[in-house]
Amino acid sequence: MARKYVKKTDRGQYGNLKLVDALKAISDGVPLIRVSKEYRIPAHTLRRHQDRKVQVQGSVLLGRHAQARSSRELDDRQRL
Repeated sequence: MARKYVKKTDRGQYGNLKLVDALKAISDGVPLIRVSKEYRIPAHTLRRHQDRKVQVQGSVLLGRHAQARSSRELDDRQRL
């Protein structure tokens, strides 16, 4: 019998639009902590996006991310 998956955490529930709005508020001069509380986005997340330490700034990507592979590795896999 199949079971319905129930997510155990509310991680990343704020969405892309709220994140972009929060980053815009920070760039307009509103303190990061105030924006964090107002938009309910962790301050560390806002800091990472502000410092451009994420792959895609202003988007919520959770979980493992695929590693970029070289064209040679891809060719070797296709031969198998």
